[in-house]
Amino acid sequence: MLPIDGTKAVLGPEHIWATGVKPTFQFLAALFATGLATAAEAAKPSLSSFAQSILDVHNRERARLGSPALRWDPGLEAAAAAYARQLASGGSLAHASRAGRANQRENLAMGMRGWTATQMMQDWIEEKRNFIPGIFPDVSRTGQWSDVSHFSQMIWATTTSVGCGQASGAQWGYLVCRYSPPGNVDGKPVLRQPCAPPPVRTALSVIRSPCQPHARAPSRERS
Repeated sequence: MLPIDGTKAVLGPEHIWATGVKPTFQFLAALFATGLATAAEAAKPSLSSFAQSILDVHNRERARLGSPALRWDPGLEAAAAAYARQLASGGSLAHASRAGRANQRENLAMGMRGWTATQMMQDWIEEKRNFIPGIFPDVSRTGQWSDVSHFSQMIWATTTSVGCGQASGAQWGYLVCRYSPPGNVDGKPVLRQPCAPPPVRTALSVIRSPCQPHARAPSRERS
Protein backbone atom coordinates (compact mmCIF):
# COMPACT_ATOMS: atom_id res chain seq x y z
CA MET A 1 0.00 0.00 0.00
CA LEU A 2 1.37 3.41 -0.93
CA PRO A 3 1.49 6.24 1.59
CA ILE A 4 -1.27 8.79 1.10
CA ASP A 5 1.21 11.38 -0.19
CA GLY A 6 2.02 9.14 -3.16
CA THR A 7 5.69 8.50 -2.28
CA LYS A 8 7.05 4.96 -2.39
CA ALA A 9 7.02 2.97 0.83
CA VAL A 10 10.29 1.34 1.94
CA LEU A 11 9.56 -2.19 3.12
CA GLY A 12 11.71 -4.05 5.63
CA PRO A 13 11.68 -7.82 6.20
CA GLU A 14 8.92 -7.57 8.80
CA HIS A 15 6.60 -5.97 6.22
CA ILE A 16 7.37 -8.66 3.65
CA TRP A 17 6.63 -11.56 6.00
CA ALA A 18 3.42 -9.83 7.08
CA THR A 19 2.17 -9.98 3.51
CA GLY A 20 2.51 -13.74 3.42
CA VAL A 21 4.91 -13.55 0.46
CA LYS A 22 8.00 -15.70 0.95
CA PRO A 23 11.12 -13.64 0.14
CA THR A 24 13.61 -15.14 -2.31
CA PHE A 25 17.22 -15.89 -1.45
CA GLN A 26 18.33 -13.26 -3.96
CA PHE A 27 16.18 -10.63 -2.30
CA LEU A 28 17.50 -11.44 1.18
CA ALA A 29 21.09 -11.41 -0.10
CA ALA A 30 20.55 -8.00 -1.70
CA LEU A 31 18.96 -6.66 1.48
CA PHE A 32 21.88 -7.95 3.56
CA ALA A 33 24.44 -6.41 1.16
CA THR A 34 22.65 -3.07 1.31
CA GLY A 35 22.80 -3.17 5.10
CA LEU A 36 26.53 -3.91 5.02
CA ALA A 37 27.21 -1.08 2.57
CA THR A 38 25.24 1.37 4.72
CA ALA A 39 27.11 0.29 7.85
CA ALA A 40 30.48 0.58 6.10
CA GLU A 41 29.64 4.08 4.88
CA ALA A 42 28.61 5.13 8.37
CA ALA A 43 31.83 3.71 9.81
CA LYS A 44 34.08 5.78 7.53
CA PRO A 45 35.96 8.43 9.51
CA SER A 46 34.93 11.93 8.54
CA LEU A 47 37.64 14.19 7.16
CA SER A 48 38.76 17.31 8.95
CA SER A 49 37.83 20.65 7.42
CA PHE A 50 41.54 21.07 6.59
CA ALA A 51 41.65 17.82 4.61
CA GLN A 52 38.30 18.41 2.93
CA SER A 53 39.26 21.91 1.79
CA ILE A 54 42.44 20.57 0.16
CA LEU A 55 40.59 17.73 -1.54
CA ASP A 56 37.94 20.14 -2.80
CA VAL A 57 40.53 22.44 -4.40
CA HIS A 58 42.40 19.56 -6.03
CA ASN A 59 39.34 17.69 -7.24
CA ARG A 60 37.71 20.79 -8.70
CA GLU A 61 40.75 21.36 -10.92
CA ARG A 62 41.04 17.66 -11.73
CA ALA A 63 37.40 17.39 -12.75
CA ARG A 64 37.78 20.36 -15.06
CA LEU A 65 40.52 18.53 -16.97
CA GLY A 66 39.11 15.01 -16.82
CA SER A 67 41.35 13.55 -14.11
CA PRO A 68 39.70 11.26 -11.51
CA ALA A 69 39.16 12.54 -7.98
CA LEU A 70 41.88 12.11 -5.37
CA ARG A 71 41.31 10.44 -2.02
CA TRP A 72 42.85 11.47 1.29
CA ASP A 73 45.68 9.28 2.59
CA PRO A 74 46.42 9.46 6.36
CA GLY A 75 49.92 8.04 5.82
CA LEU A 76 50.80 10.79 3.36
CA GLU A 77 49.22 13.32 5.72
CA ALA A 78 51.43 12.18 8.61
CA ALA A 79 54.59 12.36 6.49
CA ALA A 80 53.65 15.78 5.12
CA ALA A 81 52.80 17.16 8.56
CA ALA A 82 56.13 15.98 9.97
CA TYR A 83 58.04 17.69 7.18
CA ALA A 84 55.95 20.87 7.50
CA ARG A 85 57.00 21.06 11.15
CA GLN A 86 60.61 20.57 10.11
CA LEU A 87 60.39 23.41 7.60
CA ALA A 88 58.73 25.69 10.16
CA SER A 89 61.48 24.92 12.66
CA GLY A 90 64.22 25.71 10.15
CA GLY A 91 62.52 28.74 8.64
CA SER A 92 63.32 27.85 5.02
CA LEU A 93 61.61 26.21 2.05
CA ALA A 94 63.31 23.20 0.46
CA HIS A 95 62.13 19.82 -0.81
CA ALA A 96 62.65 16.75 1.33
CA SER A 97 65.22 14.23 0.17
CA ARG A 98 63.85 11.61 -2.23
CA ALA A 99 65.38 8.97 0.05
CA GLY A 100 62.82 9.81 2.70
CA ARG A 101 59.77 9.87 0.45
CA ALA A 102 59.92 6.90 -1.90
CA ASN A 103 57.08 6.73 -4.43
CA GLN A 104 55.87 10.20 -3.47
CA ARG A 105 55.92 13.65 -5.02
CA GLU A 106 55.82 16.82 -3.00
CA ASN A 107 54.31 20.29 -3.37
CA LEU A 108 55.48 23.04 -1.01
CA ALA A 109 54.11 26.47 -0.19
CA MET A 110 55.18 29.24 2.18
CA GLY A 111 52.96 32.13 3.14
CA MET A 112 51.83 34.42 5.93
CA ARG A 113 51.22 32.94 9.35
CA GLY A 114 47.53 32.23 9.75
CA TRP A 115 46.83 31.66 6.08
CA THR A 116 44.49 28.77 5.33
CA ALA A 117 45.52 25.83 3.17
CA THR A 118 43.32 27.20 0.40
CA GLN A 119 45.18 30.51 0.47
CA MET A 120 48.52 28.71 0.48
CA MET A 121 47.57 26.69 -2.62
CA GLN A 122 46.57 29.73 -4.65
CA ASP A 123 49.97 30.09 -6.31
CA TRP A 124 49.79 26.44 -7.40
CA ILE A 125 46.40 27.03 -9.00
CA GLU A 126 47.57 30.16 -10.79
CA GLU A 127 50.21 28.13 -12.61
CA LYS A 128 47.43 26.79 -14.85
CA ARG A 129 47.62 29.95 -16.97
CA ASN A 130 50.94 28.63 -18.32
CA PHE A 131 50.00 24.94 -18.41
CA ILE A 132 49.71 23.16 -21.78
CA PRO A 133 48.33 19.59 -21.85
CA GLY A 134 51.00 17.27 -23.17
CA ILE A 135 53.95 15.06 -22.32
CA PHE A 136 55.93 16.11 -19.26
CA PRO A 137 58.10 18.19 -19.02
CA ASP A 138 56.96 19.93 -22.25
CA VAL A 139 53.81 21.31 -20.65
CA SER A 140 54.57 24.99 -20.05
CA ARG A 141 53.95 28.01 -22.27
CA THR A 142 57.13 29.52 -20.83
CA GLY A 143 59.28 26.54 -21.79
CA GLN A 144 60.14 25.96 -18.11
CA TRP A 145 58.49 22.90 -16.55
CA SER A 146 59.06 24.32 -13.07
CA ASP A 147 56.63 27.16 -13.87
CA VAL A 148 53.72 24.67 -13.85
CA SER A 149 55.03 21.72 -11.83
CA HIS A 150 52.84 22.31 -8.76
CA PHE A 151 49.72 22.48 -10.89
CA SER A 152 50.70 19.51 -13.08
CA GLN A 153 51.14 17.36 -9.97
CA MET A 154 47.78 18.47 -8.62
CA ILE A 155 46.02 17.29 -11.79
CA TRP A 156 48.27 14.35 -12.74
CA ALA A 157 45.80 11.73 -13.97
CA THR A 158 47.42 8.60 -12.49
CA THR A 159 47.97 10.09 -9.03
CA THR A 160 45.26 8.70 -6.75
CA SER A 161 46.08 9.89 -3.21
CA VAL A 162 47.10 13.05 -1.41
CA GLY A 163 47.88 13.97 2.17
CA CYS A 164 49.00 17.36 3.47
CA GLY A 165 50.28 19.03 6.61
CA GLN A 166 50.61 22.63 7.70
CA ALA A 167 52.79 24.29 10.34
CA SER A 168 53.81 27.80 11.37
CA GLY A 169 57.26 29.11 12.17
CA ALA A 170 58.37 32.35 13.77
CA GLN A 171 57.50 34.39 10.66
CA TRP A 172 55.94 32.16 8.01
CA GLY A 173 53.47 29.37 7.54
CA TYR A 174 54.30 26.23 5.57
CA LEU A 175 52.13 23.79 3.63
CA VAL A 176 53.40 20.41 2.44
CA CYS A 177 51.37 18.06 0.22
CA ARG A 178 52.51 14.55 -0.67
CA TYR A 179 51.13 12.63 -3.65
CA SER A 180 51.10 8.97 -4.68
CA PRO A 181 51.65 7.45 -7.16
CA PRO A 182 53.96 10.27 -8.15
CA GLY A 183 53.36 12.58 -11.07
CA ASN A 184 55.72 14.87 -13.00
CA VAL A 185 57.39 11.89 -14.64
CA ASP A 186 59.44 12.60 -17.76
CA GLY A 187 57.96 11.15 -20.93
CA LYS A 188 54.51 10.59 -19.43
CA PRO A 189 51.29 12.49 -20.17
CA VAL A 190 49.88 14.73 -17.46
CA LEU A 191 46.29 14.03 -18.46
CA ARG A 192 44.40 11.02 -19.74
CA GLN A 193 43.94 12.68 -23.15
CA PRO A 194 47.05 14.83 -23.55
CA CYS A 195 47.18 15.17 -27.32
CA ALA A 196 46.02 18.14 -29.30
CA PRO A 197 44.95 17.74 -32.94
CA PRO A 198 47.77 17.00 -35.43
CA PRO A 199 50.21 19.84 -36.14
CA VAL A 200 48.90 22.57 -38.40
CA ARG A 201 51.26 23.10 -41.32
CA THR A 202 51.45 26.40 -43.13
CA ALA A 203 53.84 27.78 -45.72
CA LEU A 204 55.79 29.55 -42.98
CA SER A 205 55.57 27.42 -39.88
CA VAL A 206 54.53 24.23 -38.18
CA ILE A 207 52.52 24.48 -34.96
CA ARG A 208 53.73 21.73 -32.65
CA SER A 209 51.28 19.33 -31.01
CA PRO A 210 51.74 18.86 -27.24
CA CYS A 211 52.35 15.16 -27.98
CA GLN A 212 55.49 15.99 -29.94
CA PRO A 213 57.99 16.88 -27.20
CA HIS A 214 60.90 19.19 -27.84
CA ALA A 215 64.37 17.69 -27.97
CA ARG A 216 65.90 18.18 -24.54
CA ALA A 217 68.83 17.35 -22.31
CA PRO A 218 68.73 14.25 -20.08
CA SER A 219 65.98 14.51 -17.50
CA ARG A 220 66.50 16.01 -14.08
CA GLU A 221 64.86 14.90 -10.86
CA ARG A 222 61.37 16.36 -10.57
CA SER A 223 60.02 17.19 -7.14
